[in-house]
Amino acid sequence: MERIKLIGTVIAIVLAVIIVMVNWESQDFNLLVTTIKMPLAVMLFGTLAIGYLSGMIVGNPLRFLRKKSA
Repeated sequence: MERIKLIGTVIAIVLAVIIVMVNWESQDFNLLVTTIKMPLAVMLFGTLAIGYLSGMIVGNPLRFLRKKSA
């Protein structure tokens, strides 16, 4: 089961990197009251990072927020 998770994770990471690397053209993004011009790849990577971190927090909040005992 661990091997399947590892293979799935590697495939997801490779696909995410490919999608991000293909989209380097600059775009305008409306963010609440301002407009930001940046490469689409940066926005995709930022969205991916925010989704991953929020999934870690929501998926297992006690493990993520618990301090490690020394």
